[in-house]
Amino acid sequence: MRKELSPHQALRDYYRRRFKLLKLSGNKEKSKKCYLTAINRFRSCLGREPLISDFEAATWTRFRLWLEDQPSYTPLSRADTRCRLRSLWRFAWSERRTTGPPPKDRALRRPNWETATPSDQSLRWFFNSYYLPLKLRTRAKNTRRLYEFSVRNLGNFLGREPMLDDLSDDATSRLMSWMIERGLSPYTANKERSQLLAIWRFACRKGFLKEWPDVEPEIEPERTPRAWTVDDLGHLWAACDVAPGTIGGVRACDWWRALHLVLWFTAERIGAVMQLRWTDFDAQSGWLIVRAESRKGGRADKPARLPAEAVEALERIRQPERELIFQWDLSDGYIYRRYNRILKSAGLATDAKSKFHRMRKSAASHFEAGNGNATALLGHSSRAVTLSYLDPRICKPPQAADVLFTPGADTKGGAA
Repeated sequence: MRKELSPHQALRDYYRRRFKLLKLSGNKEKSKKCYLTAINRFRSCLGREPLISDFEAATWTRFRLWLEDQPSYTPLSRADTRCRLRSLWRFAWSERRTTGPPPKDRALRRPNWETATPSDQSLRWFFNSYYLPLKLRTRAKNTRRLYEFSVRNLGNFLGREPMLDDLSDDATSRLMSWMIERGLSPYTANKERSQLLAIWRFACRKGFLKEWPDVEPEIEPERTPRAWTVDDLGHLWAACDVAPGTIGGVRACDWWRALHLVLWFTAERIGAVMQLRWTDFDAQSGWLIVRAESRKGGRADKPARLPAEAVEALERIRQPERELIFQWDLSDGYIYRRYNRILKSAGLATDAKSKFHRMRKSAASHFEAGNGNATALLGHSSRAVTLSYLDPRICKPPQAADVLFTPGADTKGGAA
């Protein structure tokens, strides 16, 4: 008996299990790939895997606007994408899996931006035309991606293309509440707030909006930092030494060991370490330069002298020749899946707080415990930021249990 598919079934799965078998059995392989291309573009617009239930008017309008904004797509390619998805939608409607049939493929009616008022302008248009080129021009690619995601997320919350005048206290506050209700953290909601408010203030300064933001942030609980202990690090290094397979033509065990040694002795972020080039490393002196362009903020290089063990580990992965030291030819997200295997093999936690950034906290905590200045090591602008990196189990700040006596216990010089 065929398993029933709900409207919340993944569209890609529905295509493979139903549409492809029943409608495309006699089609050429090239035609089938065109449907997968259309689904992938739908996914890029939504920022997640599309569902059958995403076949509805508001989402379709948002997708068509997104499609028109992609300069690399030709008009013929855009029309083909819409045609493929409408065929899928029509088939899902025939099986009563959507609430309605696909709308007619009429031409989009866009506002005339030269004569439009702020209330007519989309937030996406303002972001791409003004904020992105003027404010994020020199920022990292990931920073621009996060801002674009905030604009898209506001549209997901509203259920339509967000307009410039949707930047209001009410909409932003309700967006944050909506994110909390979906199980996201207050930190994530506040990050969304700060990025939307930055666009909002810029729009006010440029005269597009008149009302300035007044949205209170969510209260963020202050968590105790967690780093790897000496025993944890020993287990982690042992797990790296038995990692199977190869990475970019290099033995995985050598690749992982070298990566962790560089993370440990530089206390740098994984994004910057993955961009290190062989030209940044001097094997004779042991000095490694983390370039400013790859570091957060992009303001200053970070030099670090590596010990002999780390230099030898890097020399073991020098061949085959390549530009990047830690060449990673797979998708960016897949490295975390591979890292989870390392952590599980070491018997360590694999939650979101126990990835590469925990190595940065570990280096800072043990450096501070050895009377080093963790603020200088991490390159932080203030000591307050560094405190959120230091594990008290390792740094061992003075505790009440170390100083105070236990009332009622036998102590020298008790109460008179």
